[in-house]
Amino acid sequence: MPIRPTFYGFEMARSAMSASQKNIDITGQNIANIGTPGFSRQRVNLSAIGPGGINWRHALQPSEKVGLGVNVDSIKRVRDQFLDARFRTELSDNSRLNIKLDVLGYVESNIDEFVGESGTLHSIMTSFQDALQDLNTNNCSEAEFMSMTRSAADKLVTTSRVIANRIEQIREDTYGQLEFAAEEINRIAMALEDINTEIRNQFLLGSAANELLDKRDLLLDELAAYGDVNTRPAIIDDVDTGGLNIYFGVFDADAPDDSFLLVSGERIYHATLEITDRDSEPVRLVWATGDNEGEDFIAETGEVFAYYEMLNGVGNVSANGDPETADEASKGIPYFTNMLNTFISEFAEIFNSLNEDENLFADNDGSGVITALNITISEEWQQDPAFLLKSLDNTDTPGAARNDNILRMINAIKEPREFIDEHGNEYRGSFLEYLGSINTEIALEISYNLRRKDTSDINLMSVDMYRASIMDVDSDEEAANLMKFQKSYNAAVRFMTTLDEMLDMVVNRMGVVGR
Repeated sequence: MPIRPTFYGFEMARSAMSASQKNIDITGQNIANIGTPGFSRQRVNLSAIGPGGINWRHALQPSEKVGLGVNVDSIKRVRDQFLDARFRTELSDNSRLNIKLDVLGYVESNIDEFVGESGTLHSIMTSFQDALQDLNTNNCSEAEFMSMTRSAADKLVTTSRVIANRIEQIREDTYGQLEFAAEEINRIAMALEDINTEIRNQFLLGSAANELLDKRDLLLDELAAYGDVNTRPAIIDDVDTGGLNIYFGVFDADAPDDSFLLVSGERIYHATLEITDRDSEPVRLVWATGDNEGEDFIAETGEVFAYYEMLNGVGNVSANGDPETADEASKGIPYFTNMLNTFISEFAEIFNSLNEDENLFADNDGSGVITALNITISEEWQQDPAFLLKSLDNTDTPGAARNDNILRMINAIKEPREFIDEHGNEYRGSFLEYLGSINTEIALEISYNLRRKDTSDINLMSVDMYRASIMDVDSDEEAANLMKFQKSYNAAVRFMTTLDEMLDMVVNRMGVVGR
């Protein structure tokens, strides 16, 4: 049997020491980043080096071949891309529901306070009905009761304007939040473009760039809160460049459309979004740059879609199947504004017509259309409480009723009627019942979305915990690894020492005995 090469074992010892040292370094990096947001624990991928001897003068027999040690192949993050995608999907849905509930809660606080059965508008409407009843009871003979009736009507229209103004302020605030969301999306897109560039450069140099990959994933998580996020690796000439093509919004997953490309993984490029005018219908973000410039940004989830629903939602169920108008199927701020406007316009129309078209109510902005935001007592009624026609009976018959029109007005408040808003949403009931339905609608909408949010919270927490169990650093595990790799390093050093002693015996002591 030939003697093996003198330094055959030293290469094994050197590679063992190097691998153990690298494992200790990575363990230290993991421990240092236990509390770092978005950090993924890292692991060293090792592989055994096969036996040599092909070019040796005296080749070893197959049974005598031994490997040449261990090789450090790569340093990889411990992360599951499937769980990342699931987490971002759940985060988008959860963010959407949180925003919806916040805005609906603001609307409800005003509706509960001013509209519902225990609210001001309902009670004032009841007071107006009682004032008409008192006017009827007193045979319309007292000017005091005429003034009380006008005062009750004035309180009704004033309260209506207060409610409408408050809801309009909620709409303005929601619009401002959508503007801020657009700014944040553009900020994230710019940061992703910079990181993509750095990662591509690192890949060209052969570096792992794990920390940069973590930063990119953290930004993708942040972006997912605003809408649909999809990614595709940037492959050029069958080579993974390390960059990611990042698509934002609704698109065909099987055939990605560059119109929805927010950040390119192949070149220095990111698109931007901007918000349309607040008076446009519907309110949308539009692509300010990119292949889809000027077109609406379409989303089906995330904070952006929640703002869409709240700013554009009119309860139009027929729009449900179309992603471009899906938000209009929701019951957002316009839906409840339309309910209030429908109540006010119907109320004003009925009472104006009962007063022989001598208008008791008018608009205060000259638009010619009475809404909850502009309704007011007509100038004629303000100047003369008796402008309210008490009777339409013009006969001179002694004892003839002089309050028949007041009775018609009382009956008009009580009798059921059809309420249909401009988008076709219908309700049948009395004026007071319709006011109560506004309160019921917002309560049902909040209850429905709250149940969905509870389910979403559970799903998000479950995915997040599962993902964290894979990618997060565990101090106990790393401490155990540190001990393990220290022992392996010590063993490799002992192996090296043993080989040194063997070589010393061969070089310095063999053949010395008997001299």
